[in-house]
Amino acid sequence: MTRRGEKEPKKPCVLFIAHLPPPVHGVTVMSELIANSQLLKQNFEIRVIPLQFANTIAEIGQIQIKKLYKAFVTASNIILECLFLKPDLAYLTLTPTGFSFYRDLIYVAILKAFRIKRVFHLHGQGIAAATNRRWITIIYGWAFRESAVILLSDLLYEDIRSVASKSNCFILPNAIHDPEMDLTTRGFRNVPPNILYFSNLSEKKGCLVLLDALSILARTGISFRATFAGSWASEAIEKMFFSKLEEYSIEPYVEYLGPQYGEDKWRLFNRADIFVLPSFTEAFPLVVLEAMAASLPVVAANVGGIPDMIRDGANGFLVSPGNSEMLADCLIKLVNDPELRADFGRSNRQKFLRDYGVERFEAGLKEVFDTVIVKGNRKRRDAVEWHSEAAIAFDKKYANDRFFKDRFAVWVKLIDKYVSPEMHVLDAGCGSGLLSVYTAHRVRSVTGVDASSRMLELCEEKKAEIGLDNVNFLMCDFASMENVINEKMDLIICSSVLEYLDDLDKSLAILSSLSKKGSLLILSMPNRRSIYRKVERFVFCLTRRPKYLKYMRHVSTVEEMRVMLREHGFNILETTYIGKIRVLSRMLHIVRLPQIYESLFIVVAQRT
Repeated sequence: MTRRGEKEPKKPCVLFIAHLPPPVHGVTVMSELIANSQLLKQNFEIRVIPLQFANTIAEIGQIQIKKLYKAFVTASNIILECLFLKPDLAYLTLTPTGFSFYRDLIYVAILKAFRIKRVFHLHGQGIAAATNRRWITIIYGWAFRESAVILLSDLLYEDIRSVASKSNCFILPNAIHDPEMDLTTRGFRNVPPNILYFSNLSEKKGCLVLLDALSILARTGISFRATFAGSWASEAIEKMFFSKLEEYSIEPYVEYLGPQYGEDKWRLFNRADIFVLPSFTEAFPLVVLEAMAASLPVVAANVGGIPDMIRDGANGFLVSPGNSEMLADCLIKLVNDPELRADFGRSNRQKFLRDYGVERFEAGLKEVFDTVIVKGNRKRRDAVEWHSEAAIAFDKKYANDRFFKDRFAVWVKLIDKYVSPEMHVLDAGCGSGLLSVYTAHRVRSVTGVDASSRMLELCEEKKAEIGLDNVNFLMCDFASMENVINEKMDLIICSSVLEYLDDLDKSLAILSSLSKKGSLLILSMPNRRSIYRKVERFVFCLTRRPKYLKYMRHVSTVEEMRVMLREHGFNILETTYIGKIRVLSRMLHIVRLPQIYESLFIVVAQRT
């Protein structure tokens, strides 16, 4: 509950980049369910960028000029959202193989360049087969590095083992809404039984294998009816389908209805007795869940995550992909045994209600998002550890590195300008204590705070060497400073700290709470407009160097910082830019736009 006058807590922002209808297939149906989830909308700010490149099933996989244009527009939208929205997380329904993977790779590169946490939701397979060359494996490895992956079944991990760590994977099965059908007569109504195939009709979905199996039933004198519903993947498969019907002389027993949606779809399930999906490849097909929800016995290929849904002999039968004789044997068992059909159907209905409800799925996805976003805390701790390991080398840079010398000189100039002898100063994120010790010579007291024990050891060494008694160093996490610092400060120094913290807005709120009216804040931030920063980020995406970018969470502009500081009661008094590369700064100085060529800025702000 929020107190009067307090701001509502800001919800984490999720950039939702996903395939949405049209066309209608498993991935687009699940994406639409997620995009409309009230639970996710209550807990996150969801920004949707639809991936819509095909209008029909037949267009999927085709390279078209309009698709290239749409891909460019999508990339531009992602860049704009990352620039201005700064999402906490990006969710992407990554296509695992083919040309579409390399298109999605562009989106991954953009997200990596902006250091956005990523969750890839994989709805397909084929990565193990695609990574048959070393250079392709390297590309996939780069794409999946430091990205969370949602798998629909634990059985699907083997497909990505070579490119993703299991520790970065979450198992989250698909789900559908309960159709709540009248199922009281399931398994006994139709004579002969009605066999339902409900999926897109393509060779890899096994529709032709099912026709082969049905021909075996017909030759052995088994009575049946069969219904095929779905979109044709191509004209070629349509011709092959009807050619086989004629060849096997089973046209009187088989009907084709085309794609069915909504109530028409559920009417088909309601009048079916057996559901069949003999695919050559699947991940975790929604249509099997729909059959389970409708209390249908299922005969499906033993591929992908289907064995998680269907246990052979318990709630259906599993067959080898492409084996029409094995498929026919299973169908004959079910056609001849209505009690078995009813038992399998009841088991499927119970399993569906227990494991595959939408509420369970949404809660699981929320947990994934929460976990990946909170992992930033682990990044922050890693940043502390990294700075601890590099403490001595970092401290020496102020004596040996020209940029560090220039930066220290600017800080000294600002400190000399704004401090007075009666001030109490906080150095928030004091590092090796260089600024704390310098400031202590000019003010009443300095409190230096840092989360790195090794950095604080260097601070104490400097304090003892100089013999200062008005500076005190404390080991404290930034978020806990309010509990440790018991007084309002006249000046707060924050040098190269905020960019490594998870929540910039919350960190500024902490600094504001430790300030009093008229007190000063001097802070530095990496300049996002800097040419150097853009090149540095690009190089990092390719080489993972420099290492500190792995831990950096924020870059900013003076304009953005002005707005954020104003929200927390600060007005900027002065801005100074510093260049990482002195030669570049001198060359571009003539254009008098330091926000373009300088890599860092320092602002002095006053609490109002």
